[in-house]
Amino acid sequence: MEIIKETLERGNTIIVCDTNVYLHMYSYSPNYSKYALSCLNVIKDYLYMPTVIEIEYKKHYKSCFKQMSKRILDSKDTFIRQIAKAQSDSLSINISLKKLGFDEIEELNKSLDQYYTDMIKSVDEFFGDREQVMTLLANSWGGVDYVFEIYRYIVEQKHVFPALSPIELYRLCEEGEKRYNNKLPPGYKDDKGKKNGLNKYSDFIWWKEVIRYAKKNKCDVFLVTNDIKEDWWSKDDKGNSILRFELVSEFEKTGQKLYGFTSESFYELIGKQYNISVPDMFEYALDLTDDDYCKRISDKVFDTIVDQLIYNGMYYIDKDSAHLGLIGIDEFEIVSYSYNYGTQEKRDGNNIYYILVYDVVLSGYSYDYWGRDDETKNIITSPGDYHEFEGYISVSLKREANILVDFENEDSFEVQAIIDGSFEESLYEPWDESDEMEFIKGYTTCPKCGNTINYHNDAGDGFCLDCKE
Repeated sequence: MEIIKETLERGNTIIVCDTNVYLHMYSYSPNYSKYALSCLNVIKDYLYMPTVIEIEYKKHYKSCFKQMSKRILDSKDTFIRQIAKAQSDSLSINISLKKLGFDEIEELNKSLDQYYTDMIKSVDEFFGDREQVMTLLANSWGGVDYVFEIYRYIVEQKHVFPALSPIELYRLCEEGEKRYNNKLPPGYKDDKGKKNGLNKYSDFIWWKEVIRYAKKNKCDVFLVTNDIKEDWWSKDDKGNSILRFELVSEFEKTGQKLYGFTSESFYELIGKQYNISVPDMFEYALDLTDDDYCKRISDKVFDTIVDQLIYNGMYYIDKDSAHLGLIGIDEFEIVSYSYNYGTQEKRDGNNIYYILVYDVVLSGYSYDYWGRDDETKNIITSPGDYHEFEGYISVSLKREANILVDFENEDSFEVQAIIDGSFEESLYEPWDESDEMEFIKGYTTCPKCGNTINYHNDAGDGFCLDCKE
C-alpha cells in the first residue's frame, strides 16, 4: 500500500488497530513512543475501534501506564530484592549446616549479615542521591497518558463500533469454537486451553465486528496488528508477510478492500507521507524488533534459569498463605510455563537490557523435622506434603548490539538473573497420616542385604541407603 494519505483523504477508508498496537506504546522507549504517537495523532480522525478492543484496552491500559514509571522507579527495589535473595539463600545453607552440628558457621553468618547490610546501604544512598533524575526519566510523558488521549478522542468522535448483544456474542463464540477446531483464522493460536468465552475468541469476535461495520458502511479498512502469529499472517513468494488469504477472501465478500499492516510498517508509511521525523535509527531498529526478539529467545532464556527456580524457588513463595512444613521445599519441579511478555528496560551504549516475564506452575514436597536417628545422627523428616504454586517470574538479560546487527534474526543474550517473582499455593495435598506406620515399618526389603526398606532408608533405586549402587 503505497499512498495511505491519499486513500484516507478520499473518505471511504477507516483504520482499525488491534489492542496490542495501543498497549505496546507504553513499552517503547521515549523517542520511539513519541514518534509512534505522532503517527497515530496525525491520522486519528480515521481511527475506529471494535467494542472487544475497547474492552481489552480499558482492562489493561492503567497497569501498562503505571509500568512505564515502575521500570525506572523500581530499579532500587530490584537491587535490594536481589541482595535479600542472596542473603536468604546463604542463610538457608547456614541453617542446614548448623542442624548438622557445624556450629562454627555462625561466625560466617555474622560477617555476611554485615556485608549484606552494607550493600543495601550503598544501593539506598546511590539511588537517593539521584532521585530527581530517576523521577524525570520515569515521567517522560509528564504524567499524561497520551495513548488514553487518543482513545478518548475515538470515543468522542463516536468511532467505537456498536456494542454486540449477549445473543450475538454467544453465537460468535459458538462459531469461533468451530473455526478454532478447524484452524481457521484469526485467533486460533490464542487457544491455550485456559481461556474461555470473550477472552478465548476475542480476536475472532473483533474481526467479525470489522467485517460487519465495513459491509454496513461500505468502507475499506486498514487493519493494524502486532500479532505476528500464523493465524493472522503468512508469507508470499518473496518472504514478505501478508494477511492470510482466508481473511482477505472472507472480507472481500463485503465488496470492500482490506489492507493489513504491522505497526512498524504502518508507522513507516505514515511517517514518510506525513513528514514525521524518524528517531535515531539504531534505537528505531531495536524498538521495531524488540517484541519479535523477546519471543524468539523466550524458551532459551527460560532454560538458563531453570536451576535457579528449581533450587531457589522458596524465595518467591508466599509462605504466609502456604501450608509448608518446617524444612520447606528443597527442590521444585516445573509443571508448566508460558512466556507472557518482554520489554526493553534500558539502553547503555551497545548494551540493551530486557525484562522477560513468564507465567509458571511449580510443584514440590515440603517436610517437617522429626529429629535425628540415634545411631547415624542423620536428620529424620516427615513424609512429604505435596504442593503446587502458580505465579510469575521476571528475568533480566543483556543484549549486545550495534548498527551492523541483523535485528530481525539475531538472538544472542546474556541472562543476568531472576529479578522478581511471586507464587501462591494453588494445590495442597497433605500426607495421609493413616499410612504413616507403613512408611516407618517398611514396605519392601533390600535385595542385597535383606533389610526392610522404609521411608527413611529408601535410596530410591530399589536398594536401601547402605546398599545404594
